[in-house]
Amino acid sequence: MKLAMAQMSVLNNMDMNYKKTMDYISKAASCDLLFFPQLQMSPYFPQVSGLNVTAALNRESDARINGIAYQAKKNNMYISMNVFLEKEGKRHNASLWFDRYAQPASISGLINPLETPKRHEAEYFDPCEEGSHVYRTAYGKAGIVIGTDMHDPANIRRCAGEGASLIIIPAAHTADTLTEMYEWELRTQAYQNSVYIAVCSRCGKEGRMNFNGNSMIIDPDGNIIVRADETEQLITADIDLKLADQKRNEKNYIRTK
Repeated sequence: MKLAMAQMSVLNNMDMNYKKTMDYISKAASCDLLFFPQLQMSPYFPQVSGLNVTAALNRESDARINGIAYQAKKNNMYISMNVFLEKEGKRHNASLWFDRYAQPASISGLINPLETPKRHEAEYFDPCEEGSHVYRTAYGKAGIVIGTDMHDPANIRRCAGEGASLIIIPAAHTADTLTEMYEWELRTQAYQNSVYIAVCSRCGKEGRMNFNGNSMIIDPDGNIIVRADETEQLITADIDLKLADQKRNEKNYIRTK
């Protein structure tokens, strides 16, 4: 599988962010799976409490979302986008998955929105009861874990237990979160669960927060095989999901369904 991640800066204009998204899809047209950072269509509003964020909402029927689904079919690729989504009267930080036929699958959502002095996720996002999902591809299964849900090992383990060989994580990292401990946390989870873990983060300064990219891909042995710098870019890598299955059979740390 040729995996692509769009480490992008996000503007205060949804139409311009949609155009950037489409530009990245064009750049990644030769890839098999492309995914984006956390809240790719809107500025990172959870850094401020008390905002009216209705204008940042997306719905599954929106033309922008249908346009991205069409690109999945047009380019014969899988695409996952992460947005502020309204569904059935609730508002979620959600990842949508489109297959090569432009068909939407179950939505993955942020399970445990944080409430800290710097991030007011719980104020804006309803916890997503559906949580993380695992999706079939022609190369193997891929699971989605969103943002800070990566810090609960049960989420990545649940996806691995459902047969995922790759976990993609849309994220919004700042310098204070990109610690050595964070890096080892993910490397350990990749090793223990025998999965690839790919993290795609925002980049650029927004208000009081400076998102510094450093998106990465970790192999099933816990090695970082790709790591970006702080600049906006498309990151690509060829990965073999069969390696994850092989390593899982060798270690046999978890049982898959």
